[in-house]
Amino acid sequence: MTERPVPELRIVDQELWEAVQARLDGIRQSGTVAKIVESEFWKRRRPLHVLTGKVLCGSCGGVFTNVGRDYLEPIPVGSMQRLIC
Repeated sequence: MTERPVPELRIVDQELWEAVQARLDGIRQSGTVAKIVESEFWKRRRPLHVLTGKVLCGSCGGVFTNVGRDYLEPIPVGSMQRLIC
């Protein structure tokens, strides 16, 4: 695959792009973001339904997740698309 720049298709000019990227780099390197990343809060988050991730589909092997207050649905392995068996 070959990549080449096509400046005539740009939506944002180069100066603005570089300014935004510099600001994002500053945010990523801030102490607040470092503490959040270090805490790994996403590993401690509880599922919304007690059976989420514990029930497997007998047909496709997908993990069931909640899709409503009282409904579970299988999600295919390695995908975030809904699956109807």
